[in-house]
This record gives sequence, C-alpha cells and structure tokens, in this order.
Amino acid sequence: MAMAKTARPSRQRHYDNLEAMFRHDGTVPPAGVLEPGFEDIDCASVPTSRYTSREYHEREIAHLWRKVWQVAGWAADIPEPGDAMTYDVGDIAALVVRQPDLSLKAYHNSCLHRGMRICDGASSLTSLRCPFHGFTWSLDGAVKSVPEKWDFPELQDAELSLPQLHVGEWQGYVMVNPDPDAAPLEDYLGALSQQWSDAGWDLTGRFKAVHVTKKIRANWKVAQEAFMEFMHGNYVHTNSIVPAAPAEAMRQDVFAGEPHFARGIGVAGVLSGEGDMVRVREQKAVDHFIAYYAPELADDAEFEVAPGETARDKIAQITIRKFRQDYGVDLSGLNRFDMIDYVWYNIFPNFMPWPTLGYPLGYWFRPDGGPSNCTMDVILLLPFEGERPPSAERVVVGPDEPTEPLIGPIGRILDEDMANMERIQQGLEASATRTVNFASYNEVRLRHFHRTLGTYVEDVGGS
Repeated sequence: MAMAKTARPSRQRHYDNLEAMFRHDGTVPPAGVLEPGFEDIDCASVPTSRYTSREYHEREIAHLWRKVWQVAGWAADIPEPGDAMTYDVGDIAALVVRQPDLSLKAYHNSCLHRGMRICDGASSLTSLRCPFHGFTWSLDGAVKSVPEKWDFPELQDAELSLPQLHVGEWQGYVMVNPDPDAAPLEDYLGALSQQWSDAGWDLTGRFKAVHVTKKIRANWKVAQEAFMEFMHGNYVHTNSIVPAAPAEAMRQDVFAGEPHFARGIGVAGVLSGEGDMVRVREQKAVDHFIAYYAPELADDAEFEVAPGETARDKIAQITIRKFRQDYGVDLSGLNRFDMIDYVWYNIFPNFMPWPTLGYPLGYWFRPDGGPSNCTMDVILLLPFEGERPPSAERVVVGPDEPTEPLIGPIGRILDEDMANMERIQQGLEASATRTVNFASYNEVRLRHFHRTLGTYVEDVGGS
C-alpha cells in the first residue's frame, strides 16, 4: 500500500475508511481491490463547448466514435447462428451477426446497392437480405444474390462482400470498432482484463434480467459523468444510497499508463467504531437497506443488529435471503465483498460494467442526434442456476418517464440522477465562464476521461 503513504491527508482518509470497514468484519476483498491507483492529472478544467458545441459533437463522431472500441450489446442476446443485433451511434450503423461456428461478424448496416439499412433491431436470420430491392448476402457477408444481375455489368461478386467492422466479446458484452486500423480489443483494454481475472470476476455466468434505454435531454458526457464520481451523493442520494453506504468509504482509482479505464469502489455498511451510538447507526443502515430493497422483511427480528454484529453482517444475510427467494440462487459461499459491495469501472469512452452483485449493472451512453441529447442503456445482470433464462427485451423510456417501474429500487436511484441532467445541460449552455472545473481526487476519473478524450478530439473555439 505504498501509494497510500504518500497520499494527501484527505485522500488518505478515503483509503483508510475503506480498509477499516473490511478489517472490522473480516471481509477479504478480491485481489487488487485494496490496492488504490492514483495519478495527479493535469486536466483541472475543460471548455463547456465539449458539451454544447455542434462542431465539437461532429468532431467526436469523426475522431472518437469512428476510432474506439464500444459496446454494441449483450452477447447472450444473439446465442444462435443467424441471430443479429444492430448498433447505431452518430453516422455509424453496425449489424452484428452470430455465425454458424458461433463466432461473431459485424457489418456496416448499409446495402451496397442504394444504401438501405439491411436490418433493424434484433432478428433471427438465415441470410442478410435488403428489404428494398432484394440484394442478399450469406451470414458470412459474401454476396449471395443480385437481382437483375445482368443490369449491373460493372459490379463483380468479389467487390460485393459486406464491409466489416472489428468485433470482439469481453465479459459477455459485444464490442465493435469501426476503425480498419484498430488495435486488438485486448490491447485497447490494457491491464483491465488482468484486473478482472485476478479478482475472479466473470459476467458470462449472468443473464440479462432488464434492459432499459433511457432518453436524456443532455450531452452524453453530462449523463455519463454523473456516474464517475460520488461527490454528489450527499446531496442527490441522501435517502437512497448514503444511509447504507457512506460516501467517505468510496474510492476513486486511476492507473498510470492506462488511458482507457478507471474505477470506483464503494463499501456497504457504516464506518466502524464502538459503543451504543455506533450500534444505532448500524441498525439505521440495516433498516434503510430493508426499506429500500426488501420491504417485505421490515418486521423480521432476524435482522436486528446484536452486540458484536455489524450492519454489513445483516446486509449480507438479507442479500442471501433475497437472492434465494427471488431468483433461486444460493449466494452463501460468495465472498462478502462480491455480494454486497460495489465496483464500477468506466471503459473509455462510454461503457460502465459493474462486476459485483452490490449493483449488478452495465451502462453505456451515446449521443442521440446532437450535442444536447443522448441515450443511456442500463442492463441488470443477475446470476442463475441451471439453464440460462432468456434475455429481457429492450424497453425505451422517454426523458420524462421514470425507470423505477422497470428496474426497481436501483431505478429509483437512477431517477434521482436523471432529475439533474437537463438542468446541468441548460447551465452549461448558459455558462458565463465557459469552463467546467474538476476536483483533483473525487473527480479524478473525470480528469482522466477528459485527458484521454483530448487525445482523440481537439477542442473548438467558443461554445
């Protein structure tokens, strides 16, 4: 823990609080969790034009979205040969198809005749047929049929294979990159895969229980950045997260030499201590957790914190009970950290996978027609026993609609964040200073993100 010895006192407090909570209840977190990563990043401010400018938005499409690895969807949504999904961002349209050998191929979703989209949404296909004039390709992208072929003397079959994007799978997610010269996915991810392997995290054994696409009246970075720090927690989530998960026991990690990922770590429970007042706080944390996530257990005496017990003990017991009765899954042998605590990574530019069951989520964000609108995809990934359950259908939720009815208590937390988005965008567009400022530790992941963004996209004048 050499890094912590040289940390600023306020940052050291976060490191110490997090470790003390583990020592207090004997939890041994997965490998790497107790090793903080930090780098002083000289990106204290950025211009508001990154969020408001049409010109900057167009530069992002050209120099960011056409150059990076990004999530197209959940691989288990297309398990069989011929199963297909579409993915769109800016002027990029991808069609991902499961092959007969169960590998994936990704094509530009545009007919080589007149440009018609070949496919819309999820499909199960035997071939790729344009609905406009019937040009048809095999699943492997080779041309299969050209109507009135005699009338296209200039076109040769060798020239009619569908152009491809790079495609890969990581932790159950389908990833695509439109750049013909893209580095391999593993190279792009750097040390990320090794971190997950060392910790024993594997999402491929989960199923997609919920998929919501939330439309938001704000720039995609405004939406995403709300989930890259927790300074706002004491003001936005005062009655949802904070009572059972103190902001003082959350840690922000960036790793030198790793431009494409960073992470946050949070611990459930209360800061450790002794005496009657601490036990009162412990019980309040448990009562809040029950009220929020398991109201049917409100009168169960089993979850009263006895002397020598902690809120973390009871939260773990509640979680085991809930997963057993709601999903038929036994979590009793799972590491407590993986059961009730939470880790949320951000993978540049727009992807946030959460590996533990504290919040078993995946997010990705995309611009939606311009700099002032975006979408946020939210999926809930749950463990299962026996045969894999079918993936949930995607549901689109409008800007003024809540997500709680679809996602449950986690959706209530998301809705608290969503209430701020449009106001932030409006404030950025009205800014007198034309500048956004970032904290050095609590918002270090935002500094890290914008430093990397600046290597892809140059800033523009004005806003």
